[in-house]
Amino acid sequence: MERRKARAPLSHRVWWRVVLAAVLVVPAITARPYEPARTADVVREVLQAPYVTAIPALLPVAKLLLLAVAVLPFLGARWAGQALIGYYATILVAVGLGQNMADTTTYGFAWLIGNTVVMLVVAVWCVLDLVRGRTTLRREGLCRGRLWLLVPMALALLMPYAMVDGSLVPSIGTVLTNEAGVTYCMITPVVLGTLLLFPDEVDRRTLGTVAWVGLLFGLLNLLDWFALHPAYWWMGVLHLPLVLTAGWGLIESRPGTSRPAVSARG
Repeated sequence: MERRKARAPLSHRVWWRVVLAAVLVVPAITARPYEPARTADVVREVLQAPYVTAIPALLPVAKLLLLAVAVLPFLGARWAGQALIGYYATILVAVGLGQNMADTTTYGFAWLIGNTVVMLVVAVWCVLDLVRGRTTLRREGLCRGRLWLLVPMALALLMPYAMVDGSLVPSIGTVLTNEAGVTYCMITPVVLGTLLLFPDEVDRRTLGTVAWVGLLFGLLNLLDWFALHPAYWWMGVLHLPLVLTAGWGLIESRPGTSRPAVSARG
């Protein structure tokens, strides 16, 4: 008898990915009702002043912590993988709640509950990875042929922007103190980029889950910033690292996908 084909893990099942996508577009909870056509406006108002940015002094701290856990694998720390995955799970809880709630001018209290639920699902997945020791990042596993990924990772971490006359434009004035360290769409490319740079012992289930959710958020943001609100085109550019790393991560997470050849590691 032919051996039955092994079932795909939950992270790679189509129905599970459809569920995550559906949850992501669940209508927001608001104190004042809104028309579905105004959904993008609700999202924008929440993200303009979310609770997570209420203490400005913590923003550079969050950015430094993200940089620290991304650098650990380069330094050869044996627990680098656990630190990266553990920090990502922790910050996702804070961001999942704090970045998706705000007291808005138009709608009163607003909660992007779909965003919160999906981010918390990813956080739980990362906790399982951490507890079971699925992902390990070793300095010897650095894929030198992928070092160019440091460029989009840096763009996400720095998040260079400013508001000028109602438009969002490139600026380096706030790169040390802005909210990149508590913004899902900037944190995730740094995490995914690090996993792709040290791919040898990255768990494909974790990579696939993080990448799929990241791709959903990335594509929705590209649609918003480039098509619906072109005056904010630079914010669309700042989301390209998320789409790039998430798309690549999704492809590499597929069972049977080969890892980089040894020669590519220098």
